[in-house]
Amino acid sequence: MEPTAPTAAGARNHGAAPPTGSGGAPLGGASAAAQAASGAGGSSAGAKLPDAASGATKKELKRDTAILREFDSSEDPNLLVLYHHIRDSSFDAFNGREYTAQMLRYCTSGFKVVLIAPRKIGGHNYALICLQHADAEKNVLCQLAYLCFRQFVGASMLVKKRCFGCHMPTEKKCTACQCAFFCSKECQKSCWSAHKPMCKMIDAAAIQVDADCLEVKL
Repeated sequence: MEPTAPTAAGARNHGAAPPTGSGGAPLGGASAAAQAASGAGGSSAGAKLPDAASGATKKELKRDTAILREFDSSEDPNLLVLYHHIRDSSFDAFNGREYTAQMLRYCTSGFKVVLIAPRKIGGHNYALICLQHADAEKNVLCQLAYLCFRQFVGASMLVKKRCFGCHMPTEKKCTACQCAFFCSKECQKSCWSAHKPMCKMIDAAAIQVDADCLEVKL
């Protein structure tokens, strides 16, 4: 399959259909991760959602923008994607290949990309890639999505709109999967062998794309 020429990322609504992960470079160190989990420091707020069956609180999310500020301020290609570990409540950053590997783990574990929410942080453009599992019990309130002002049950990864090849800012995306960015056909072709497995596992027609781009204030 030849790579699909990237096109400018527009707001399109298709349909809808949603993991835990590993790997990456830790962001913020132990203290920042602990702050993100506990809500200490920075501008933070908590949200408690009740269990519909029992009325008991199931999970409390905290919003601390320090992690987003650190992530946004870096132009390191190894900090291309932000990810939240459910098991240890810490944040990691992935490069393009690590992101692809994580997406493959999700897809082979029964998760599907169901939503893309555009975000603007610190003047830079992002895509919040949201996934859910067919088994509703495997989906939990997503800390990263909440941090980006999007309530979501499942898992998500925050992707900088930068070329996966040369790391230059771009609004152009792979039209086949909508989950990776390439500034040109040349960059997409150079990354095709790495991108192809992930691209083939994502059903772009089943992804809802939010029409509005929300700016996250830091």
